[in-house]
Amino acid sequence: MSEIAEEMNISRQGVHDALKRAEKNLEAYEEKIKLHDKYIKYSQAVENIINLSSGINDEKYKDIVEKIKHEAAKIINEG
Repeated sequence: MSEIAEEMNISRQGVHDALKRAEKNLEAYEEKIKLHDKYIKYSQAVENIINLSSGINDEKYKDIVEKIKHEAAKIINEG
């Protein structure tokens, strides 16, 4: 905080206050848009898709199952 205060030519308390305000604003935005809740919900759905597709053992569906798993993994990695 002292480095930021020095760089911005404000007090450490000013930096602290600004960070607290920013944190409070981010929490308020999160409460409104529920982004974290959506991320958890979608991650669980993707995990379910991977688990369900893993149960398909028919050789003729092997390629499509691998494609499903690959697409599901992309969703997880982008979140």
